[in-house]
Amino acid sequence: MMKTLSHIISNHIFIFATSLAMLVHSTWTFGTLFSGKQPIIDGTIEQWISYLLWVTPALLVALAIDIGQIQTSVKLSNATVRSQKVTLGITFVTLALAGYYLQWFHLAHHIPALDFGPGLSLEMQSSLKGVKDIAIFVVPALLPLSTILYTLSSGDSNTETVTDTPQLSTFDINFPKLEPAIGKDDTQHFHVGDLDTEPYQPVTSQPSRIMDTQAVAMTLVVTANDSGQIHCEDCGKPITNARHNQKFCNAGCRQSSYRKRNQEAGE
Repeated sequence: MMKTLSHIISNHIFIFATSLAMLVHSTWTFGTLFSGKQPIIDGTIEQWISYLLWVTPALLVALAIDIGQIQTSVKLSNATVRSQKVTLGITFVTLALAGYYLQWFHLAHHIPALDFGPGLSLEMQSSLKGVKDIAIFVVPALLPLSTILYTLSSGDSNTETVTDTPQLSTFDINFPKLEPAIGKDDTQHFHVGDLDTEPYQPVTSQPSRIMDTQAVAMTLVVTANDSGQIHCEDCGKPITNARHNQKFCNAGCRQSSYRKRNQEAGE
């Protein structure tokens, strides 16, 4: 109980103070409307009992309205759902209007007959008489109106606006590591087709790679065969660094061998 009361006082001290200030006048109004005029206490026990019977129900009703106003103010300032804020706002305004009427009723029966100060001229007093008379409506509205404005402004300041911000995600792309198809070896040669040309030159650098959409390197290479010595079928000379299917040492021997075959076939 003390913890709740301490929280209300520390966070909603304005509503608590105004409700406490309105309590006395609200109690008098309820007591008068429900039980008649306030008993005059002359010191006797009977008068004290009469006063307690008159003031107790009125005080409890006035406290119920003030507590409801404080609780509604607390819930309204913490509300985040729009429909809930509208409902609590209507409730709070209704309780504030009830408080206004209770204050007005008390003031209407206790307002004194006041005269303007002697420094004002008769003409000014006559023109300001209407302004003085509307005090019966303005003064009781000061506290309820201030609680309404304070609660509504407090509720707006405590409402947080949440916006969706797009989150950018990052990801890594790991490309396959391409290893050399062949090493740097002076004994490696390129061979395309079955055409005998001039002696092949050694490859001194890595061949070019052909990349497809899957980042796969394809390299075409033919490796020389050094398993044995091969002689030219035409001139009989040994072929240096011959391939496994090489039969002639050069294009001239190949052409000469074809001519010999054609001549033999013609005979």
